[in-house]
Amino acid sequence: MIDINFTMPFEQYAKAEGVNSSLLKEMRRSPAHARYYIQSRLEEDNKREATALKLGRLVHKFVHEPAIAMDGLVVKPESMKFSTNEGKAWRDEQENQGKHIITQDERDQLLGMVSSVLNCKSAREFIEASYCETSVFCETKVRLDRDDETTVTLKARVDQLITRGNAIADLKTAADASPHGFSKAMWDFGYYMQAPFYVDAVNNAQQALGKDYGHKKLMVFIVVEKTPPYPVYLYCPDTEAMKRGRSDYKALLAQYVRCKREDRWPGPPADITHLSLPRWANAA
Repeated sequence: MIDINFTMPFEQYAKAEGVNSSLLKEMRRSPAHARYYIQSRLEEDNKREATALKLGRLVHKFVHEPAIAMDGLVVKPESMKFSTNEGKAWRDEQENQGKHIITQDERDQLLGMVSSVLNCKSAREFIEASYCETSVFCETKVRLDRDDETTVTLKARVDQLITRGNAIADLKTAADASPHGFSKAMWDFGYYMQAPFYVDAVNNAQQALGKDYGHKKLMVFIVVEKTPPYPVYLYCPDTEAMKRGRSDYKALLAQYVRCKREDRWPGPPADITHLSLPRWANAA
């Protein structure tokens, strides 16, 4: 499947076949983690949508489609308890209508973060010049050895696809969006791999489709902190980070192909591993 789709709903994208960067992040933990992700990702996506990722998803929706997002939101009355029959009935009614239930504090936090993003001139320029939530599908060759090459479908959900120029953008929320904090997050959450993965997917897809949205080289992360004053930072992984990320995601993709072919998904090694503090901790 090869496509650049500007209107595909997230639910349809999530069900579509293809290897995404989230799967490769799980492969980095172990093939066993990747297999669990594959087997349970629809259930897990729904669960994470309702809990840990709710804030991030809502920020995305409010930045990109504020009117629709506001209509799908309801604030829980402060005195209401979901342990009571009245509270349970109210909650069920809202959920049956497809509403996101949040507290007043969560609403204030959400609107504060969205306001900061939209009031950041550089972030707003990216958002206004791009298609949001674009589903990208492409095919890539994976070489396992000299005489063994196979084709794999990749997919990416691009937050901001700018149809001119050499960059795409991705909106992130973070507890610590400072250079020190987000450089650590880039490694911990695999963003350094996500950037070249997305860039390569867009370039491969547009080349195969005969489209011209500009040859992409960069991915800009628009990062907003979750606490007041909700500062916004813009980051672009440097050349070395992109090079390392591309090398790592391609190696993990090849490992995934082998595991799938052999139906062997080993977990972490059982041996005792000696751990050192990270280099940044020794410099603190």
